[in-house]
Amino acid sequence: MLRLEDVPWSLIAATALALPAGIAAVSWLVPPRRPDLTRRTAIA
Repeated sequence: MLRLEDVPWSLIAATALALPAGIAAVSWLVPPRRPDLTRRTAIA
């Protein structure tokens, strides 16, 4: 069984760098949704 002490620091560092970079890349590739202007509420 793999314990936390057995995980190499390079794997932890790679995960800490790759995960935010992957999230940023996906959010950059996916276009933002257009706002639906048909359901605007009137401000009184």
